[in-house]
Amino acid sequence: PSTTTLKCPAQTQLNTEMKIEVETRDRDGAPVSMAVAAADMLDVMVTSPDNQRTPCKMAAGTTDGTLVSVFTPVSTGQHVISVMMADQHVQNSPADLIVQDLDSFDPTRCQTN
Repeated sequence: PSTTTLKCPAQTQLNTEMKIEVETRDRDGAPVSMAVAAADMLDVMVTSPDNQRTPCKMAAGTTDGTLVSVFTPVSTGQHVISVMMADQHVQNSPADLIVQDLDSFDPTRCQTN
């Protein structure tokens, strides 16, 4: 069978655009072009820690069978990225994403033992 796999980082920074990639392969492992993959058949959703759901549209496709969506988190904490095709999660979905606010890092609050 063909495979569709979610690829995304495990963490990112607040207010920073990040890529959500979906890799499509046929049963022989060859890339499936964007036209064949029908990017509009994929439902990409990011759920924030306060249970706000943000749909993400697949923005671009490449000849290597990778579809790309972008997301900019506006809250910190654990988010969940889900990619569904035909009401089924693709491989590696759902995935956890930790969003941190690196601008609020205060080195004076660090302790050493």
